[in-house]
Amino acid sequence: MRNADGVYLVYDVTSEKSFKMLDYWYDCIKKSTNDDIVIFLLGNKSDLKKQKNLKNEYIITVPTEKAMNFVKDYNLQGYVECSAKENVNIAESFKSFYKSRLSQFIYIYRNL
Repeated sequence: MRNADGVYLVYDVTSEKSFKMLDYWYDCIKKSTNDDIVIFLLGNKSDLKKQKNLKNEYIITVPTEKAMNFVKDYNLQGYVECSAKENVNIAESFKSFYKSRLSQFIYIYRNL
């Protein structure tokens, strides 16, 4: 990760445990990269939001608002809920990611 332009932090929207691990992974990223790295949060398995468990409750356990608070608290560049299985918001997440990186390059160039 030392020379990376950016990193995706990915968690499972149906797993509170995977969301809680984001703190650990964020610390690992910050310890091994430079300060201007783009960090995006991805909530994967959004396709399961439509499904219910045996108790007829929706499977999602990590609300979008909680993820948005994480983005705000850690000053991340963005958040996208996606489904790798159904190919939902995958391309959009890459576009948003690279727009953020391009904005950083423009800012750096203008302030040389």
